[in-house]
Amino acid sequence: ASGEDLALKGALRVAGKINRALKTGYSDIGAKVFGPAPAFISRLNNKYRFKVMICAQNNRRMRELITRLLVDFKRDRQNRRISVVADVNSMDF
Repeated sequence: ASGEDLALKGALRVAGKINRALKTGYSDIGAKVFGPAPAFISRLNNKYRFKVMICAQNNRRMRELITRLLVDFKRDRQNRRISVVADVNSMDF
């Protein structure tokens, strides 16, 4: 698979995990999830970039969810060639 395919599949996994969490243990957050979509700069240093945007209050519960997702994503071996970054209050639409 190409680097772009790997990045897109990783972004789809992230979006899926966020949506599942928001329907189950984190249903009190009331967030909306958009994406994945190519990032504004879709390729940088030969790495493909996609974004998943979450519109929600920046509170303790939301930060807990993001932290959990980042840790779980990193532990999953199928994501070993993919990195995920959380950007709070991003202006990169």
